[in-house]
Amino acid sequence: MSEDKNKGRREFFHTLGRVAASGALVGGVGYLTARAGKACLHEFRCKGCSELKACCEPQALMMRAQMQREGRLQPQKETGDGNV
Repeated sequence: MSEDKNKGRREFFHTLGRVAASGALVGGVGYLTARAGKACLHEFRCKGCSELKACCEPQALMMRAQMQREGRLQPQKETGDGNV
């Protein structure tokens, strides 16, 4: 009888772990999909991208900063809404 209880308890925790992992996976994918909004057009190769000036991806921000330091891009005015 004791073995049956332990087996049932182990199965319960095993199933609980699988359900929690599945939920985390689905939630993570949903979060990443929802926050993305607009997909990158050039797989994060920003150098020749037509959307570089308006893009808020970290790679685009770094590329704009580098281009401004090199004098290839004029600094943009702040709009006040958090976008550059």
